Amino acid sequence: MRRIKSVQVRHQYTLLQCFYWVSSCAIMGFATVFLQYRGLSNTLVGMSIGGAAFISIWMQPFLAGVVEKVRGLSLKKMILLIILAVTAGYLFLGLVPLPKMAIVGVYLVLNTLYNSITPLITAMGMEYMNQGYEVNFCISRGLGSVSYAVSAVVLGQLVEHFFPGILTFAFAGMEILLFTVVVSMQEPESSVVKEEQEPSSSVIEILKGNRPLLLFVAGFGICYMTSSILGTYMINIVRELGGTDGTFGIAAFFCAASEMPAMFLCNYLIRKVSCKKLLKLSSVFFVLRPLVIFLAPNLAVAFLGFALQSLSFGIFTPVSVFFINQELKEKDRVVGQTIFGMVTVGVGSCVGNLAGGFLMDRIGLKTTLGLCVILAAVGFLITQRVRVEETGPRRRILQIESSRAEKKE
Repeated sequence: MRRIKSVQVRHQYTLLQCFYWVSSCAIMGFATVFLQYRGLSNTLVGMSIGGAAFISIWMQPFLAGVVEKVRGLSLKKMILLIILAVTAGYLFLGLVPLPKMAIVGVYLVLNTLYNSITPLITAMGMEYMNQGYEVNFCISRGLGSVSYAVSAVVLGQLVEHFFPGILTFAFAGMEILLFTVVVSMQEPESSVVKEEQEPSSSVIEILKGNRPLLLFVAGFGICYMTSSILGTYMINIVRELGGTDGTFGIAAFFCAASEMPAMFLCNYLIRKVSCKKLLKLSSVFFVLRPLVIFLAPNLAVAFLGFALQSLSFGIFTPVSVFFINQELKEKDRVVGQTIFGMVTVGVGSCVGNLAGGFLMDRIGLKTTLGLCVILAAVGFLITQRVRVEETGPRRRILQIESSRAEKKE
């Protein structure tokens, strides 16, 4: 019976990742296309997306703290509440004519809330794993990237053949499926029984007590500034090199699909190489990716740069999750996952989008891409200051596997 339930949880969590990233593609992957369609300039697009990332800096740890402390409120319930709120808000944004600054404000709120789901889904996966369920986070997250990739192509074709407003309805449809999957999932035990948990540490306490985490947070926060500029304004890069909205969908497919091999191999890699080494390796490709795109004379070379997301973001995303699970005490893991998301997706995306939109409107695309290369190099140098122990995460992984075996018996 335990085996059947474990398999069920694994499949449900995979569907959760898939539907989340498909809907994420509609509301965030095509954000620039949608907002430009509504009449916003690059600067206002940057304000919308960057402002949402800025608020997420406080929203994500706030929500994580609420889930940890409020009795009766679980990760699952918080995710369901956010899904309902964002779906209603995005339909409103797509169907009701609004002034430009109102569009900025509404989208800012919606993007903030939807960004906040990512660390909650990650924390839910880690809780399932720590309780012995056969959840393979790397494969589930990898299939999420595949789903994002396929939806990028489909949405790109829909936008090109119809109009960008269709993204609103595509998002609502995916959210219905996502809501259904989340409702069917059982609660991870540790997200329900709060009265027996030791209080979690504060963000400052966690960062002060873990120098590698602090350095990785700072370094990848800077790297993510460049990554967010490349992602948000990819449509500008594609158009500059002669592409269309349909080509943009294919470019987004390349980026997301390229993550799949690294994510699928994640469990194998972290048994052979420490999480710290893998994170330091991924920072190298956070520099090479903008460099290739900056030097690209045509779309073919630019697509090669987009595909380097496999070895940058593709390694960073799953390995950072295991790094947090390895480095922090159980009581601090939800907040720890949130810290990583808060600084990379939060601070990094905020500064990247705000600065990227402003710079593109004033100094042009090419110069902005050159600055991206310099910023990524700074982030790389910070991550290289982390000392790597040879023991790696193997002990922690074996503890999880041992726990699973005991529970099966």
